[in-house]
Amino acid sequence: MGGTAYAQSTSTCSFDLAISHTAPETVTAGDAVRVVLTFGAGTIEGGTTLSLAGLAFAVQCAPRGSKMLPCVAGGPTGARYLGDATLTTTCSGVTWASTQRGNKLLLIPSTPIVIPSSTADFCDVEFDLGVTGARDLLGEMVEAGFDAPEVRCDNGLRTAVLTEGAVAVQQ
Repeated sequence: MGGTAYAQSTSTCSFDLAISHTAPETVTAGDAVRVVLTFGAGTIEGGTTLSLAGLAFAVQCAPRGSKMLPCVAGGPTGARYLGDATLTTTCSGVTWASTQRGNKLLLIPSTPIVIPSSTADFCDVEFDLGVTGARDLLGEMVEAGFDAPEVRCDNGLRTAVLTEGAVAVQQ
């Protein structure tokens, strides 16, 4: 009596994304806050690389832990993007440009960034925000892969990730 044997193939596509800041100890209106977005690849089963086509950064998010996507739009944001002249990166051979839509800043590399599997903290992109003082907490969210831009592994899978950050502003 014969039967059919089925083999299961497991593939994964893991992207790491973190947000941090370089800011004065006490942040007040008029200060600049340096935002650092660090990214890398986790385990990629069935593949060897991950390709990042860009990031979306938003100011004026709900309080930490709410996982609101997208961030709340409208009203005072508490911060403003200080322009592409403040963009720097540790990603080799890549420059970044931005497009702003309301409180969302799309950060697009000149060419997709290819990250080897299991490479944490591969590189980062940094930029400045000017604090307006309109809020006492700058809630931020950075994401990739939900709408656009896309994060794709060479095993054919896509992934998405978001992370939140916040900066307290002294009124």
